[in-house]
Amino acid sequence: MSYRKPTDDDFNAFRKKLKDALGEDYEVEIKKEVFAESVGLVKDLFDLVIFYRGDAVCGVDYKSLLFNFVFQFRSQESYVNRLKNLGLKYGIVYFGQDNEVFFWSKGSAGFKPFTFEDVITAIKGDQTCGKRFTPSEIVSNFFVEEKTKGLNIQQVDGLKSLFDENTLVYDEEKASMWLKTEAEDEFFKILLGQEDNKNEIKHVCRYTSLKSLFYTMKESNNVMCSITCMNDKGETSYA
Repeated sequence: MSYRKPTDDDFNAFRKKLKDALGEDYEVEIKKEVFAESVGLVKDLFDLVIFYRGDAVCGVDYKSLLFNFVFQFRSQESYVNRLKNLGLKYGIVYFGQDNEVFFWSKGSAGFKPFTFEDVITAIKGDQTCGKRFTPSEIVSNFFVEEKTKGLNIQQVDGLKSLFDENTLVYDEEKASMWLKTEAEDEFFKILLGQEDNKNEIKHVCRYTSLKSLFYTMKESNNVMCSITCMNDKGETSYA
């Protein structure tokens, strides 16, 4: 790998690689200034800038490989501050190495090495890391002892069994996932101790206003929002 200063051909090759990977909603422009009018007409020039539907989201600095050593072993504060001052969500520092990109996302302290593919997934998914959780990773990471206190073995095993490729729904663009309605219903039935439609609930707790509390005590009725106001309409199937 050469230690020479990147040329226009280098910029164009990396621009094409970014554009092809990001897709039609994104534009990548060379030697572009980014303005931040909301913070006093701040502007800065980047080797490349990634735009999402017209809005700048990522500044890219393309440096020689020689600069890589300096970048990794000195403070990155100045680089991070540039991105913060412009209100950008992401920053990339690239040294021409095929599958290694130094990546920063809003809220992070500094740049971290990412694969090119993970950077693309992170930007398109509007998230700080690029890979989705698999069902087995969900089970191993979230159903650990300290997070399942108060549940018996049957409940924990029942909850674990709900997570598989057939019950999870992924939205790659929004970087989110959720359980299908039937599995979500079963999830809460298990938590509430209603497996096999058994009525085993001894106590029910809920957050409510003082006014609703007095109404519940006076009228022996529990007030709920109408279905049109609920933030999760799936709740109606088990509540």
